[in-house]
Amino acid sequence: MTYLVQVGDRLLEVSVEEENGGYALTLGDQSYHADLRQIGQDSLFSLLLEGRSFEVHVAGGPKGYDLQVDGVAYAVQVAPRTGAGGPPRGMGVEQAGPLQIQAPMPGVVNEVYVQPEQAVERGERLLVLEAMKMNNEIQAPRAGTVQEVRVTKGQRVNKGDLLLVLT
Repeated sequence: MTYLVQVGDRLLEVSVEEENGGYALTLGDQSYHADLRQIGQDSLFSLLLEGRSFEVHVAGGPKGYDLQVDGVAYAVQVAPRTGAGGPPRGMGVEQAGPLQIQAPMPGVVNEVYVQPEQAVERGERLLVLEAMKMNNEIQAPRAGTVQEVRVTKGQRVNKGDLLLVLT
């Protein structure tokens, strides 16, 4: 089956087929073999991708899924690819305007790398959130300007708490 997958402001087409107890993934002209297994708690998975191991935490987000892959946060939307037309409504490059960055899980803010009125590029680190003894780097999902920083180093946050706002 083919899916449209939005990660930040990137929209990708991914084909997924079951293969030998795992999955065959096709992304553009590249093919990959993946093995995904749930471990421990409901939201924790082990991903083996082309022989490389990743720990993945999955949580439902406001518009899709919030993933933590080896400590890096990603906001992801997934929709089946339909025959005609563009991506489903709400998918595609994010519109300009304020973007609220929320805590993907409860934890403690270990570092804050940005301040109000600072310009940031997509993928630039914004802060580090420690959760379950792991440092999770929160990155800018798009280029913009930091409008507001709502947290300080050492502050405890809950899942969904507003960390900062980008414009």
